[in-house]
Amino acid sequence: MRALRSRVALTAAVVCAAGGTAWGQGVWRGTIELGGRPTALIGWMDVEDERLTATLHLPDFGLMNLRCFERDVDADGVRLVRTIGRQTLELDGTLTDARYAGRWTWGAGGGAFELVAFPDEERPYRELSVRFPLATQARDAASTALELAGTVLLPTGTGPFPGVVWAHGSGGIGRGSETYVREPYRLALAGVASIVYDKRGVGASAGDYRTASFDDLARDAVAARAALANIDGVDPARIGIGGISQAASWIAPMACSFDPDFAFVLALSATTDTPPVQHRYVVRRRLERAGFGPDVVERALALHARIDTWQRDGGDASELEAELRSAADERWFAVALLDAPPLQPLVDTVRAWMWVDPEPYFRELELPVFACWGTRDDITDPVRGPRVLEELLGERVTLRTYPNADHELRLVDLPPPAPVAPGLHGDLVAWLAEHGFGPRD
Repeated sequence: MRALRSRVALTAAVVCAAGGTAWGQGVWRGTIELGGRPTALIGWMDVEDERLTATLHLPDFGLMNLRCFERDVDADGVRLVRTIGRQTLELDGTLTDARYAGRWTWGAGGGAFELVAFPDEERPYRELSVRFPLATQARDAASTALELAGTVLLPTGTGPFPGVVWAHGSGGIGRGSETYVREPYRLALAGVASIVYDKRGVGASAGDYRTASFDDLARDAVAARAALANIDGVDPARIGIGGISQAASWIAPMACSFDPDFAFVLALSATTDTPPVQHRYVVRRRLERAGFGPDVVERALALHARIDTWQRDGGDASELEAELRSAADERWFAVALLDAPPLQPLVDTVRAWMWVDPEPYFRELELPVFACWGTRDDITDPVRGPRVLEELLGERVTLRTYPNADHELRLVDLPPPAPVAPGLHGDLVAWLAEHGFGPRD
């Protein structure tokens, strides 16, 4: 690229190159070459604080809300970058009239891209910042003065629109998580509102998720539903709850038991077991992938079951610790996520959720439920989960299983970026429409 001039002058030059009307308004549409074929690309460009930004969506690929930021700009070209995990997505292209085209790179991959501006086309959704009170914790009455920070994705149009509260998976999940915001932004393009929010103690939210029980987190989702219901243009009678993993397994069904106003559930990669049983499935899959036979697998699972019993009931652990010491030097021990003794009791904050069984909460659901898994899920059992939910919910549940998809419902054994399971987002949009939770023209 040519030597850079001042940023203000560059921004003006680029806007002029784009015809003066494309930046900061309208929609850009085009294609990006992924996996050897063109994939639909939609987004918009803005100038923020004299810095060029792009918000990009690849809806057919399941890569949503990629915020790319200016690295270099001159009169001939624009380079935008976005760090994703340990790799960087880079778009290096030229602007002529209302067209931005060039090459992209992501790790070892790359290809061509092209975007064309449609300055008169209205953007498909708006982002509204919201704050709402943290749900009450009996252990900490002061927490009622704290707030969670969120974003409402409100589709363009008159509405009223259906909506989804997106609960979190385990860990420190917030609005910066690629997997957490993937479905909300995809549904926003289809005319369904969503609220996403930072978990307690993450991003701009107060509190601490590490001291929260499942009950606490479920009540946070109830508070998020109330915040979404207060948004003009959202139909409060058509708000459901969705999420992946922990959110689908415990938080969503528990939230529905606290608030009868939820209208439906979207459960992605849910388990129907208690956390210890679900963890033993993780151990089984780790050992099987590492090539260990059934004798080793069953020995490791038996040790885990005994540890779980001791952590729940207490008692003399000397015999169990002796067995752990005798196995600690074997090759499978660390793979099985076992720790050498002495055994440690659970802290109270973990004990509060460790044996929560999701089955009773699912059984109480009188709502329509969409539930799905990937066949290559190594975190939750994609065979047992559908069978149990069908037994519990009968005709109220719609079950889907996606071949060769992992726990995050992305295809495995492919170089990054891995696409979302083919059909997943189409199935979600179609299911919502079929059950009366699609946008109304």
